[in-house]
Amino acid sequence: MGKYLLLLYVSSLLVNIWFWKRKIVKMENSKTYGSAYKELRLSKKFTLKEAAGTSISIGQLSNFENGKSILRVDSFFSVLKNINVTNLEFEVSLDKHSEIKAFPYNVDLSDIYLTRNTDVILKS
Repeated sequence: MGKYLLLLYVSSLLVNIWFWKRKIVKMENSKTYGSAYKELRLSKKFTLKEAAGTSISIGQLSNFENGKSILRVDSFFSVLKNINVTNLEFEVSLDKHSEIKAFPYNVDLSDIYLTRNTDVILKS
């Protein structure tokens, strides 16, 4: 069990280094996340009230969609669930709004992880 946890920790560390080297881990402004969320909400014809549900107030969600605030992680996942959007679906939508295209990198990371090809990460 100890070896497994160590491997998991090292894998996580290598992924973080890989992202950092490519400057993928930069704080995207909340406007990008909010506008991607709003586009999905409107495309699925949910009102602000329905999307906010009991997780957050309508005002908080409106501020998030307009880039005036950010949401806590648990609140963010709740409002995604409220409009029946998966994490992958949101990531694809976010990719359309972002200057940095993260989706292809995530696919690359999955391949690297599954093949255990850490040389790719270390050489980058």
